[in-house]
Amino acid sequence: MKASELISQLHGDRRQLWRLLSEQSNIPLPKLLLEDMELTQAQEVALQQGAQRLAQHEPIAYISGKAWFMDCELLVDKRVLIPRPDTETLVEAVLALAEPGRWMEVGTGSGAIAIALAKRGFQMTATDISQDALDVAMANARHNDVDGIHWVQGDLTAGLTGPWDGIVSNPPYIAADEMEDLDPSVLWEPHAALYGGTDGLDFYKRLAECSALLRPGGWMALEIGYQQANAVTAIFSDKGWHHITVKQDLGGRDRVVCCRRDKICGMD
Repeated sequence: MKASELISQLHGDRRQLWRLLSEQSNIPLPKLLLEDMELTQAQEVALQQGAQRLAQHEPIAYISGKAWFMDCELLVDKRVLIPRPDTETLVEAVLALAEPGRWMEVGTGSGAIAIALAKRGFQMTATDISQDALDVAMANARHNDVDGIHWVQGDLTAGLTGPWDGIVSNPPYIAADEMEDLDPSVLWEPHAALYGGTDGLDFYKRLAECSALLRPGGWMALEIGYQQANAVTAIFSDKGWHHITVKQDLGGRDRVVCCRRDKICGMD
């Protein structure tokens, strides 16, 4: 059966179904649409089963078992947050801040950030409170032929000592009232990777206390919710951080806060 014929028979958003078929068949979507391939029986069954899962609002990345981040193909499932293109802004911000050095990623999840930076010469330690998430991250490092990342199971920076050249994190930052309005597909993702406390700022308040882990002049780079720039910069300013900047994602929304531990300002 032709792909278009089966998709016309299935219930659901056809754009999503074509995208799912592209992921399942490893064929770029434009090529798939142009050629309208003849499906094997296994491909038909996989697409039919995938359509049923899409109807339950399950994300395509969980159905296909993979997602792309920077130049990395990542294995993903319900143990980890699905990497988003917005988070590439965070990696790009780190690359613009500093030469490769000794950095820690806090809350690594799928390992996307740590792996992307390690591929670019950074010496990475990556932490996560979830051993399940670390298992996925380590599998992704192997999948992308990345060696040398030090994986640590624990709460934020617990048990680690510095000095580090920088800390990078995409912490949970969804506030309580926002959790109620999330797209149903997002609710498939780990609650612990989304919920940032009543105001969404719990983890920023904790990370602002970590300056002693950095060498003088070391950097902190954090992803934020697009409405959180003022609140997050205030948290770090109140704790004596300096050189605080906000960077926008490709959509022009505030997405990253960077700040520095500056020995000149009496922080060491």
